Amino acid sequence: MHPWLEDARNGDEVARRLLVEACEGPLRAFVERNAGARVRRHSPIGDLCQDVFADVFRGLASLPPDADLDTFKGRLIRNARWIIARRARKAGEFHGASAPGAAPPPPATPRETGLVTRNDELARIDALVGRLDPLLGDVVRLRTDGLAFAEIADRLGRNEATVRKQYSRAVAALRERLGE
Repeated sequence: MHPWLEDARNGDEVARRLLVEACEGPLRAFVERNAGARVRRHSPIGDLCQDVFADVFRGLASLPPDADLDTFKGRLIRNARWIIARRARKAGEFHGASAPGAAPPPPATPRETGLVTRNDELARIDALVGRLDPLLGDVVRLRTDGLAFAEIADRLGRNEATVRKQYSRAVAALRERLGE
């Protein structure tokens, strides 16, 4: 077991702080990508992340003896999905942003300079990915994170051919929504 995990399991606050520092960035990025606007309005990203860490720290005893930081991060992501889903139910957003009849995302707005930046475009694309069916959105996000189709299939527990087809459908839907 990773030494920080062992120490955190035994109640060491310094080890817990080190785990938070090591994992906060990826967790925050995941929560920002996956929490809908209504959820973020009702629960700031920092609060969601704090709740995730609290849940995972309460369950440290259930980690396997050979747990490493990747195992811990996986547990964080799994708990983040649960917490986002619970908050979405409370916020009345459980049907998701990809529900039929949902309003399209606003177009990217130019900055003061009059230029649309790459970050504006990426934010627009991320909003469009968020509106996809969750099965398709997960595949797109993992693919853009650099995972191969086989790795995505293993991670999501799907057949590789299914993952390829879902990715193809997602790209077609994104192209259509981008007006290409």
